[in-house]
Amino acid sequence: MVDKKAAVVRGMFNSIAWRYDLANHVLSFGADLLWRRRLHRRLSAQFAGKTMRILDICCGTGDLGLELSPLGTVIGADFAHLMLLRARQKSRGRKTDHPLYWVESDALHLPFAAESFDAVSVAFGIRNFEDLEAGLRELAVVLRPYGILAVLEFSMPRRALFSGLYRYYFQSILPLLGGWITGNTHAYHYLPASVNLFSSPAEIGALMKRCGLVPFQVESWTGGIACCTLARKE
Repeated sequence: MVDKKAAVVRGMFNSIAWRYDLANHVLSFGADLLWRRRLHRRLSAQFAGKTMRILDICCGTGDLGLELSPLGTVIGADFAHLMLLRARQKSRGRKTDHPLYWVESDALHLPFAAESFDAVSVAFGIRNFEDLEAGLRELAVVLRPYGILAVLEFSMPRRALFSGLYRYYFQSILPLLGGWITGNTHAYHYLPASVNLFSSPAEIGALMKRCGLVPFQVESWTGGIACCTLARKE
């Protein structure tokens, strides 16, 4: 049986796949490009030049997978078929130093053997998991011992003035712009609602520990709009 939330989220992302990249760049004022480059650098620093095997889960249209491809073999996985088609189109004919694959898969039911990856990345995807703890446990299974889970997710700024301005933009202006760009206003009302309901970085860190993943580096980026957490498998 298809989980209700998973079905809704899959349909929503399929509906905006054709303009998803443009919407990301415009709505974040280009910060999404910076965030992916930073995540690349954080993982590269942890593995010190070692060629890695990376799973990029909730890969969407493939931007993070492409960004990480110089580090080693990357498998991008997502359950939204049309998002994966965009990823394949973007990577077709693009020269990469290492193999790059795209796989249609639900994050809670991964088709990979245990301890298959040196690193797993999730950018702006874990808040969409039907069951967050089950999803984190699934990611821990496919990580090798001492492998790294890198989670990049939206958060809410804490500084009063910036927080007020950002909340107004996030909740009032962003849905209108996102709807205009993609033709799906609902998807961009869902975005701030899902961030507001999602657990705090501290709560996520505690849940990671229950799943055998130990956070060791937590960074707030761009005034607190995004949070990057690196956790190591025990």
